[in-house]
Amino acid sequence: MASNIKTKKLDNVVYLLGAGFSAPLGIPVMSNFLEKSKDMFAVAPDQYANFERVFTTINKMSKSKNYFNSNLFNIEEILSILEMSEELGNEEEKSLFKNYIIDVVQYYTPKLIKRDNINPWNWKSEIFLSTDNEFNPYYSYFVGSLLNLSISTNSKGDFFFNQLGEKRQPARYSAITLNYDMILENCFSYYVDNYHANNTIGFSNKTEKSQEQFLQNTHLAKLHGSVDTKMIVPPTWNKGLYEDIKPAWQLAGKLLTEANHIRIIGYSLPVADAYIKYLLKAAIIRCDYLKSIDVLCLDRDGSVKDRYDELICYPNYRFINSDIKDYLLMNGPSDGDFDDNSIYMDNLETVHKAFFDHNVHS
Repeated sequence: MASNIKTKKLDNVVYLLGAGFSAPLGIPVMSNFLEKSKDMFAVAPDQYANFERVFTTINKMSKSKNYFNSNLFNIEEILSILEMSEELGNEEEKSLFKNYIIDVVQYYTPKLIKRDNINPWNWKSEIFLSTDNEFNPYYSYFVGSLLNLSISTNSKGDFFFNQLGEKRQPARYSAITLNYDMILENCFSYYVDNYHANNTIGFSNKTEKSQEQFLQNTHLAKLHGSVDTKMIVPPTWNKGLYEDIKPAWQLAGKLLTEANHIRIIGYSLPVADAYIKYLLKAAIIRCDYLKSIDVLCLDRDGSVKDRYDELICYPNYRFINSDIKDYLLMNGPSDGDFDDNSIYMDNLETVHKAFFDHNVHS
């Protein structure tokens, strides 16, 4: 007998995250990467002794400034020049700079620490405060929103993270990131380690063979690799499709192809990143159900919006010049998200609409 139960049709929402997404947590971007690594070396020169070789190599490049405008404080420009000059031509040098990048990203990634003695009368505010960084609770809540989670407590003061019921889920989310850091994964691991979250409801980095299984998971595609695997694509001009991370690109392509909404957060669309433009264009060829493209990025001189305006001609495209902090702060816990014993992280669609509607017209 055929079932009369109708499955709720959820929109597929894809977040594309750039360096600006992680920057409020103190993780370096390309422009301040070298400066922050020097701060590390000053504090712990023995621990980061290999940095001295990196700095020496970079100092040799100063001659180029006698002839050409070169920003030798931007790690992407530095490594691109070195790669073209074959300074990174051997495996030892490549390994040196890869480990340098990994060390810096890991050093500045906030450590998540369980809060003991949570006030049972104020647990909804304290449960997400896992570091001294004032913005981390909002990242934790954003991750919970992506995963469609709820959190509840019992009379013993135990906490439990679970997936929202299908009727309460506002959308089906996935994320594509250009960052090496583990912000998204660490936030969910914090839930698993401390608050009885089921680790099977975390992020999947696979393209499951079964479409049914694929649709049940929240996916995370890391296009430049990840510090936890030590497999990263250095930020140079030659960002070719490395064989090791090809599955991540294939996953990203599938997610974009099936997207109803694409949300680009904290990514300035650098001129050198032509490969991202082609990824978007290639996916759109097979995307039949796209409804909107929203871009949120800090744009101090208008150049970022100019690049996006040149790339995107879709009528339902919006650009907002704003800091990611404002977006995350708006998505934090509100009175409507919880009852006495539970928090429901199902407000992201309402928040996103209100944020873009207000800022686009303001």
